[in-house]
Amino acid sequence: FGYKLSVNADKRCKLIRKIKISTASEHDTLHFEDVLDPANTSQDVYADKGYVNYKREERLTGQGYRMHIQRKGSKDKPIS
Repeated sequence: FGYKLSVNADKRCKLIRKIKISTASEHDTLHFEDVLDPANTSQDVYADKGYVNYKREERLTGQGYRMHIQRKGSKDKPIS
């Protein structure tokens, strides 16, 4: 319907803590930092390979987040 939704859900309570809605034309990665919540009960971050950004990962890891971003597989190195 022409919109995009990004959320942060609490691991323990299963409640949405933060939400960002925009037009579908806006790139997903622009929402990434907006939905992060340092008060969440988990510091695990799960995202698909479109969010791979080594500077962002380094900065967030330094802030205590644990990154679980899917990596792109290749013929010589499949995703495990």
